Amino acid sequence: MDFYGTIGPACADVKLLQQMVEAGMTGIRMNLSHGPLAAHEDWLALLRKAGVKKLLIDLQGPELRIGRLPQPLTLTAGQTVRLGTQGIPCPAALVQGVQPGQELLLDDGKLLARVDAVESDALVCTVVRGGVLQSRKSLAAPGADIQMPTLTAEDKENLAIAAPDMGGAKRANAYAKELACPVIICHKSRERANVVASITAIGDVEGKNIVIVDDLIDTAGTLVKAAEVLMEKGAASVRACVTHAVLSGPAYDRINNSCLKEVFVTDTIPLKEGADTSKIKVVSMAETFAAIIRKVYNYEPISTEFIF
Repeated sequence: MDFYGTIGPACADVKLLQQMVEAGMTGIRMNLSHGPLAAHEDWLALLRKAGVKKLLIDLQGPELRIGRLPQPLTLTAGQTVRLGTQGIPCPAALVQGVQPGQELLLDDGKLLARVDAVESDALVCTVVRGGVLQSRKSLAAPGADIQMPTLTAEDKENLAIAAPDMGGAKRANAYAKELACPVIICHKSRERANVVASITAIGDVEGKNIVIVDDLIDTAGTLVKAAEVLMEKGAASVRACVTHAVLSGPAYDRINNSCLKEVFVTDTIPLKEGADTSKIKVVSMAETFAAIIRKVYNYEPISTEFIF
């Protein structure tokens, strides 16, 4: 079992971190909800110096928030304000997802605005309930369907996609292009079938949260070895997303004993009953298959369902 602490101002000290490790802490959590990994280089240096070997990154994820303001902004009832370009910074998804008349709750509802007009890149609003607005405060649009991206721009700054071997380079590159993040290629040599002799990682690994993508896992030898090499080269974390979970022979034990945080697989092949699947997350293909069957039946293109 692993025990994680959370780094913050109260424990940003080498001696204190070393004491936490001696007391049984096996890793540390770093919250990136309010800034990218690059903004915490000082903390990363402390963790390395203190000998903390495992880092758990808490990504921001999708949320509606005001962007950075030069200084706190006082809003008064009846005032006209812009949200978006040349105004109060906000997510583009908000601008695209609301209509005139929509109420906007700012800073957990302390401030209230009403959308009067929707422009291509901004909302023209009237302040209904005023107050002082500060950077990074919450936004809510009750009843509106806001399509926020799963990964934010800051999340992607620390993300990299990896191929476990040269054969998966094209696949990894397609996902990296879709996510606008770096790609890492692992070059392997085999002693014999299902036995990997060595793996070399090509690309920028240091400080990255890496996701290895592949079409199937058989014995998991290549996957686990690739994860080990990436962690040795300074990756913050390594996960895997694999389509078909064959998982033969020692695969389950290899995954459970590896440095992989999680392994995501689809349900195209059932997992072994009674096996330890604590690191394995199963994603259903039912909706994807249903959508493709419907499109084929209706003579519609199916290419939009895939990343090439």
